Amino acid sequence: MKYIQEACGTAYLAVLKALNGYLVERGMDPKKLPDSIEEYNIALKKYLVHNGKVKGALSNVYEILHVFGYYKGFSTVDVVKIGFEKAKFLIEHLSRQKLG
Repeated sequence: MKYIQEACGTAYLAVLKALNGYLVERGMDPKKLPDSIEEYNIALKKYLVHNGKVKGALSNVYEILHVFGYYKGFSTVDVVKIGFEKAKFLIEHLSRQKLG
């Protein structure tokens, strides 16, 4: 279980790093980067074209990987896989947005 928790935490942090890089590239002051999931949602509304898939994926990543996978330390393999898929989607989507 320890390794699953570590993997979930690492994937969640990778998404936050990608979001931070995206936000800074779009003009957000690095000193004012979000501190909570609520603040990330607000920042995404401001700096990203309104995209329900992105907001939903971030919500899934937060709940599945951070809350259930890392913090509470329980989830099924299938649910964790969904969390990783959503994390991959977000990172790839933000990377494409940076290049575009």
